[in-house]
This record gives sequence, structure tokens and C-alpha cells, in this order.
Amino acid sequence: MKKFNVLIVGCGNIAGGYDSSDDDSNNILTHAKAFKLHKGFFLCGCVDPNIKALKNFSDYWGIDRTYSNLNDALKDNIKYDVISICSPTSSHYIDLKMSINAKPKLIFCEKPIADNINDAKKIVNICKDLKIELAVNHTRRWNKNIQKFKHELNL
Repeated sequence: MKKFNVLIVGCGNIAGGYDSSDDDSNNILTHAKAFKLHKGFFLCGCVDPNIKALKNFSDYWGIDRTYSNLNDALKDNIKYDVISICSPTSSHYIDLKMSINAKPKLIFCEKPIADNINDAKKIVNICKDLKIELAVNHTRRWNKNIQKFKHELNL
């Protein structure tokens, strides 16, 4: 089975922190754990300007390549199939623009993708034109607690 190379941008809670105290269960709250548990993906790089957070994240999730900025990660000799953007909201638009230049198969970004609708439309259209899949994480439908709650509401 081919594994898709994943780069995670931002090493905070949604990237992997929320799962750092519960890594043995199948309950998935973060990007890193979701990719780690799926046999089709390989976590091969992560980016964060906070060197301590970067080291802790890479050590915990077993990621060898670390970068203090996205530009260095994209200049490295790695073809990232998936770029998962978990950086602070204010960085999403610029991180998306830089990621698009790497031409991954998929960009998975936390919401919102931009500060305004015009920039969001630009990103969506560029991805569409370049045939880069763009997924925006804005739901928790996969969360077992949310699924249970939905089931209870439907009773």
C-alpha cells in the first residue's frame, strides 16, 4: 500500500496536543493521531516557529523532519502529498498560499481559511484550477461523543 507523505503545519492542540494524553484509544481528536492511525499516511514533517513545541510534537508523534518555518519545509527534498494546516488562524491564508505552490494532492486546513470572503474564494479557485483537493475542518461528525449525542437526539 502506498503511503501518502504528510506535513503538519502548526504543532499545537488541534495538530496533536489534544490526543497527547490519550494516544492508546481509538478516539481521535487531532490531525496527527488521525494520520498516525491510518495505514495510508506517513507523518514525515512538521512545522512550528516555537522550537520547544516543535521538538515536543515531533518527539511524541515520531516525526523526523522538523522545520521552524513553512518555507524551509517546502524547500526540502520531500514531496508532501498532504499538507495539514493547524497553524493559528491569522496564518491560514499565507500558509495556504505557500502550500499551494508545493502542489500537494490535498490540503487539510482548520477553519477559517482566510480573514475575508474574497481571499477564501481565491484559495478555493486556485485549488480547483490546480486540481488540489482542499478540505476545511469545521465539524466533529467523526467524534464518538458527537455521534452518540446525535443518536440520542434522533431517538
